[in-house]
Amino acid sequence: AQAGLERNAQAQIPLNAIERDAEASRTLLQAVLGSIQQTAQQAAIETPDARVVSAALAPVQPSFPRSGPLLAAAASFGVLFGLLAVYLRELADATFRSGEDVRAVLGLPCFALIPEIGARALKRTRIEDFVAHKPLSPFAEQLRALRAGLWFGTERPRIIAITAARPAEGKTTVAIALGRAAALSGERVAVLDCDIRQPSFGRLMRADSTLGIVDCLLGHAKLEDVIRRDTLTGMDYVPAGAAETHSLGLLMSDAMGRIMDTMRRDYDLVLLDAPPTCAMADARVVARMADATLLCVRWCSSSRAVVRHSLELLEEAQARVAGVALTRVDVRTHVRSGFADAEVYHPRYGGYFRE
Repeated sequence: AQAGLERNAQAQIPLNAIERDAEASRTLLQAVLGSIQQTAQQAAIETPDARVVSAALAPVQPSFPRSGPLLAAAASFGVLFGLLAVYLRELADATFRSGEDVRAVLGLPCFALIPEIGARALKRTRIEDFVAHKPLSPFAEQLRALRAGLWFGTERPRIIAITAARPAEGKTTVAIALGRAAALSGERVAVLDCDIRQPSFGRLMRADSTLGIVDCLLGHAKLEDVIRRDTLTGMDYVPAGAAETHSLGLLMSDAMGRIMDTMRRDYDLVLLDAPPTCAMADARVVARMADATLLCVRWCSSSRAVVRHSLELLEEAQARVAGVALTRVDVRTHVRSGFADAEVYHPRYGGYFRE
């Protein structure tokens, strides 16, 4: 019996361990079940903070940036900025763009707006010969308007000095073209190159002799020996001749006065191509000898201050400035400018001209 009790006690040990494990598992299971029940009760009592409003669909257009309002704002800003830029450019522009500017700033009439002839329109014709080859062109018509403006004065000048404030203003081209236009109208015309330090008539008119007004003033040649005849129009012209550094003394001499008297007697119109006014004193002397002076101003290029200064120099020399001619005008740009004198280049007048 004692041995059986011992065996039973030994067998009871694993059974007790199994019962302890089972009790622990039972306790754990009850705890998990209690937690599940508590969670279920809380879910039944509490309501969620978020809810489904709409389905998450793919957008058909971007939410930002908004193209329509941004494009409208950009267009408005561009227009305003462009207007401001144009206004500031107008304020900063100190050149002459129309005859209205000439009258308002200088108080002088603007006789003509000489257009700039492009290479396509010229073809193989030189600008000095254009008025002879195209007598019904707008270029020739503006030269006739210039001649009429000089003729309309109370005292019709016979000797006219043509000058400019600066070089490259087109004064020499205007002098030759105006002389040829007047010669084509039946006038007896002579053009003298008085720009002695930088002569150009010999090259432009293709003179076959180097004799000119300088040689006549120095006594090396007679006046009839230096006068040349233009084969295109019959206009007479006198080159400058040999370059002379003491040109001022020659122009102020009595010989120059005698030449002017002879020209006044023999011709209906005498044009003197004078040097630029601002840098050369010769221009004031030539302008003083003439009956009237024409001031050439390059369109949208010559500064108002420089032109006013040249005008003051001419007035100090007691020269009679009859008016102004705007030169090298860009016709297409001037037509779009809206100025009143741009009407002369409007296409509606195309029937009056022949290119």
